[in-house]
Amino acid sequence: MLLKVEYVEKAGFKALMAACDIKAGTKLIDLSGDTEILRESAWNTIHITEKEHLVITTKLLYTNHCCRTPNAEFEFNTQPWLLVATRDIRKNEWVTYDYATTEYVSGRAFDCQCSSGKCRGSFNGFSALSDDEKRDMIEKKKISPVVLALHLKEKA
Repeated sequence: MLLKVEYVEKAGFKALMAACDIKAGTKLIDLSGDTEILRESAWNTIHITEKEHLVITTKLLYTNHCCRTPNAEFEFNTQPWLLVATRDIRKNEWVTYDYATTEYVSGRAFDCQCSSGKCRGSFNGFSALSDDEKRDMIEKKKISPVVLALHLKEKA
């Protein structure tokens, strides 16, 4: 078992954690297993088409946000999308990804607590990022095809 969900008492919520040391490049979890679709973004969804948000009920639900230094990211060229470790993850370390890579506008904005040296301070989706950060994420192909399509549509 690579991943476990545990309640983090001092934080007051559950988190997805590494159950053992995980090497960079390891496939962690994908979007399979969930089927409920919403038309609006919510705290427990991932934006999968321009008008559809997949309700997450698997362990993926407990993956935390990290602004610029997450330890995982989605591979969008697979179906279903696949979360992969971008660096070595230590046992009991939270599994994190940048929610801005999958959410154009957040269904629930929040003050970020990722403690990254490059923390944005808050999260409200890709659309709320600075133009420079948007351009950087697009050039590095860090965002989902859905987020990119919505961004290009808004700019047109």
